[in-house]
Amino acid sequence: MSGFWIRINPQGCVEGSVYASFLNEDSAQGAHAEFVPERATRLYEAAHGWRHERVDRAEWERRAEPCLRGDCQHRRAVR
Repeated sequence: MSGFWIRINPQGCVEGSVYASFLNEDSAQGAHAEFVPERATRLYEAAHGWRHERVDRAEWERRAEPCLRGDCQHRRAVR
């Protein structure tokens, strides 16, 4: 398994990532459980627009890296 799972907040900003090979379950649910162990919190987040997507390295560099470095348009919009 290669690639990454990214954690995306409701505003579209990536707030975390994990190597796909690190997860026991290679799915959006498995990624969400890795970031948020509490089931009730996962249900709340899912209902309020949090997403988890699997991406390759190029997509990670394009979408996740700017957010994780604090250089994305999402963070600039709230400053």
